[in-house]
Amino acid sequence: MTARPLQGLNVLDLTQFVSGPFCTQILADLGARVVKVEKPGLGDPYRSAGPSFVSGESTLFLSLNRGKESLALNLKRKEGRELFLTKLVPNFDVLVENFSPGTMESLGIGYDECHKINPRLVYSDISGFGAKGPLRERRGFDLILQAVTGIMDLTGEIDSEPVKVGVPITDFAAGLFSAIGILSSLFERVSSSEGSRISTSLYEGSVSLLSILACDYLASGNVPRRMGSASPTFAPYQAFRAKDGYVAIAGAGSEEMWHRFVDAIDLPELLSEPLFAMNSDRVRNQKQLAQIINGRLGEATAHYWLELFESRGVPCGPVGSLPEVLESEQTKALELICDTPVHNSDQSKVYQSIRQPLTINESPVIPRDAPPRLGEHSEKILKQFGIGENEIDELIGKKIVSK
Repeated sequence: MTARPLQGLNVLDLTQFVSGPFCTQILADLGARVVKVEKPGLGDPYRSAGPSFVSGESTLFLSLNRGKESLALNLKRKEGRELFLTKLVPNFDVLVENFSPGTMESLGIGYDECHKINPRLVYSDISGFGAKGPLRERRGFDLILQAVTGIMDLTGEIDSEPVKVGVPITDFAAGLFSAIGILSSLFERVSSSEGSRISTSLYEGSVSLLSILACDYLASGNVPRRMGSASPTFAPYQAFRAKDGYVAIAGAGSEEMWHRFVDAIDLPELLSEPLFAMNSDRVRNQKQLAQIINGRLGEATAHYWLELFESRGVPCGPVGSLPEVLESEQTKALELICDTPVHNSDQSKVYQSIRQPLTINESPVIPRDAPPRLGEHSEKILKQFGIGENEIDELIGKKIVSK
């Protein structure tokens, strides 16, 4: 097995924004050929969205579309849809789309049509709120899904307003679940020779992330609340304030660990305090416990406490900023930041991004090719499927295709 185990797999990518491109980039990084079908003249909206640009290309687009090919094809035109169904669908293993539910069907190129043409096709759709229910037709945005699925209600300090997670976690979760579904269906196809339809959504992925808290609530009726960095199940298990920064401490994995933690901070009286006798007591009274610990840790620097806790076997870590994480020795040792060409035509201009967090047979999965320019591969792809130069020129003239 190589670091590109999906080599030979052909993927049609009809996605835009985050969730779908994140899914298909995983497949591309693992070796699949991913053809991104985009609207001529415009393409994925993230091509022009910024906020930063490298050699004229949006970092938003660069971060989600490396290693793909771009076919600029107008699916709103009859000729474009015919080309899609007759030339593309029969020759691909996987199709991924994240349009609003019903969009593909309204164009006449939905799952049923694609399956008739290519029964082996694995068809994956990603929506905002799922294929059924009263919210089915609503568009999905990470901020809205974090709100609607309770993630914002659970995030923030005890007395703060609801806070969103700092990354588009609902998009990433949906993209990951889609990739898992696709790979599972491809495995099943080996024995059945039949493709499958995979459906997921930002809503479903986000609710699934609530699983631990949801299971407890469904069993006990206990409603979880915002707790900052604290835990509803263990204490002390949160970020505490030192003199010059914050230290995350997991000092409650066991009673033995709790004793090691108390010994490290030299507050033996905590062991005889009934409020903190057992983990359940400490969870119930963790506000009082946190005040005591913050007071003690505020007497010395974060570096001092980190070295002390490490020496005493208490799990801990600094609360790092993004620059600190990217520049850390651990990130460097794992080679998580990789150089990728901005354009396939000029390998000298590169941008830095985060590679797939996978190592296969000791080989890290590292991207090789640039994100595509809009329509960069249109001519090559069409020729591959038997369309001659004269017909391609005619399609370009009619604005069915662009290059």
